[in-house]
Amino acid sequence: MHTNLNSVIVEGKIISITKYDDRCHFTVLTRRYYVREDKVFSEDSYFNVYAEGRLGEMMNEKLDTDKEVRVVGRLVNVQYVGNSCATVEIYAEHIEEKPGKPEPEEEEDAEDTEEET
Repeated sequence: MHTNLNSVIVEGKIISITKYDDRCHFTVLTRRYYVREDKVFSEDSYFNVYAEGRLGEMMNEKLDTDKEVRVVGRLVNVQYVGNSCATVEIYAEHIEEKPGKPEPEEEEDAEDTEEET
C-alpha cells in the first residue's frame, strides 16, 4: 500500500464568503510577485475553500471578506451533479487569521509618546 501526500497551505485575502449553520464556503485570493528582466509582475490565483463541522461554525463567527487568512487543508476533486465539469477545492483542516497591520493612528501615537520623553 502506498501513502500519497495531499496537503496544501494557502495564505491570502477572503474575497467572498457564504455562511451556513455548520459550514462555510469562501474564496481566497493569493497574489504572487516575481521579477523577470528587472520588471515586477504579479500573478493572482483564486482558491475555493470549504469548512464544515465545528471549524465551519467557528469560521462563520470570525471570518468576513477582506480578512487575511492561512488555510491548511487537502485538495478534493468536486464534480457537479448533472454537469460534466469538475473543479478542485480545498477542504480546510485548520484556518487562522493572519494578524492585521497596525492602524496608522496607533503608529502616530507611539511616535508622539517617544517625542515627549
